Amino acid sequence: MRHFATATAIAALFVAMPAMAQQQGAEQQQQQQAQQQGQQQGQVAQQAKKFAEDAYVGNRLEIALGEAAQQQAQNQQVKDFGQQMVQDHGAANKKLNPIIENLGIQAPTQLPQDKQQMVDQMKQKQGQEFDKAYMQAMVDEHQKAVDLYKKNAEQLQNQELKSYAQDTVSTLEQHLQKAQQISQQIGAMAQAGGQGQQQGQQQQGQQTAEAEGADVIVEQAQPKVGVDQPSPDVTVIDPEPKVKVETPKPEVTVNQPKPDVTVEQAEPKVTVDQAEDADVRMVERDTTEIEQQQAQGDQQQRQQDQQQTAMGEAEQEMEQAGQEIEQTAEQAGQEMEQAGEQAMQTTEQAVTDTEQTASLPNLEGIIGMSVYGQNNEEIGEVSEVLMDPQGNAERVVIDQGGFLGIGEKEIAIEMDKLQMQQDRLMVNMTDAQIAEMPEYEAQ
Repeated sequence: MRHFATATAIAALFVAMPAMAQQQGAEQQQQQQAQQQGQQQGQVAQQAKKFAEDAYVGNRLEIALGEAAQQQAQNQQVKDFGQQMVQDHGAANKKLNPIIENLGIQAPTQLPQDKQQMVDQMKQKQGQEFDKAYMQAMVDEHQKAVDLYKKNAEQLQNQELKSYAQDTVSTLEQHLQKAQQISQQIGAMAQAGGQGQQQGQQQQGQQTAEAEGADVIVEQAQPKVGVDQPSPDVTVIDPEPKVKVETPKPEVTVNQPKPDVTVEQAEPKVTVDQAEDADVRMVERDTTEIEQQQAQGDQQQRQQDQQQTAMGEAEQEMEQAGQEIEQTAEQAGQEMEQAGEQAMQTTEQAVTDTEQTASLPNLEGIIGMSVYGQNNEEIGEVSEVLMDPQGNAERVVIDQGGFLGIGEKEIAIEMDKLQMQQDRLMVNMTDAQIAEMPEYEAQ
């Protein structure tokens, strides 16, 4: 019997061993997956941190070099380009700062050693030498920046950084194109200036030889002049479509009948049970009995007086209650009449709002329209329509100023200040009033 139990236990053990091995394998697989997931998350966080730091340092470098260009450049185009770099990359870092804070990254306070050395070397150059070196550096740095932003705009998983990269890469491409054009123009100017200087030196040598009486023959080869014509900037302005919306005035009729108020007040039923007259007989009795009878008669008289007084008070209370009911009914009628008047006013206001809205395009068509002020100068474009809790258009958000989406200021203007004049969306505000408006912040 003992052998049989042992064999059974051994058999059960052999049966359970595969299940235990399978469970251990599943646990190991889960641990490996968790470890791989942790490594992936760490790599994602490291990639986001690396891009944020590189982007921030790149903006700081562009600002430092742009400030140097404004002071040391000779060519006005180079000065203007440097000023644009300070403005655009300063605005880019302003957008990047809150993202870096959310990631818990400490923004660098100084440029790395190689970047600072680049700035110091650039500051030692002057005039044409600075112009040529600075514009070549702008071409190189912006090419690196475009590649960096495009790569992270596709690969980043952090949505804030991904959106920042996607929004900024188009601006960097514009910077790169403009830097290439200015660099080519400066190179052509330097080449033309060098050839002119060489021709002057050759003419001076020829004149010296002739003065000494020597037979000198100078064969000057035709100079090869190459002019790189940058691609012209072509801007196509598509006129805004003329949209005419005619909304008929709604016919609104409000029939508010006066309330019928009926107050039925039942007459109070008052019943007084008056005891029959007492049967009085003169019986000679002793003085004590007579006094008692007189006292009882006085008491009965007082009770009758109290009953009459109570009846009078009841009649007064019933009359007062009737007056209060009549006043309540009259007040109810007045409130119903006021409610009808308020309904009429609300309907008239709705008609007025409909007439005002009819003068504007539909809400879908207004997005992207240019808005002009009282001086017919363009303020910006409508980017959003804000609705009130009832679903009515309340304000529009206008993107004002900025360069290629960087440095814009968003303002919100009430719908009643907008109107269509011919094919233009106008705002009834002066430039000073628009400039003083606070920047709109999305809720």
